[in-house]
Amino acid sequence: MPLLPRRAGTLSGGEQRMLALSRALLARARVVLVDEPAQGMAPAVAARTYELLGGLDACVVLAEQRLPPALHRRTVLVHELRRGTLVFSGEAGELRER
Repeated sequence: MPLLPRRAGTLSGGEQRMLALSRALLARARVVLVDEPAQGMAPAVAARTYELLGGLDACVVLAEQRLPPALHRRTVLVHELRRGTLVFSGEAGELRER
């Protein structure tokens, strides 16, 4: 079934996330704040989502339970919080060394 004629509220959770992210991409936002953007998406769509977020000419603030593998290969600053306390601050590559 084509998605274009459907109302946003009738889309699945993953489809709604894709719609919200597409609005941020089209708006050319300078700051994009996303909370678990790939939740509910197929792995291939999730990988493409992180690729698109990484390619934005914007400050992207990403809240995730686990750092996506695609971001380990990029220069990404990570701030890890546990129960509201900062336990790590540095580049994503440093996480693998811990």
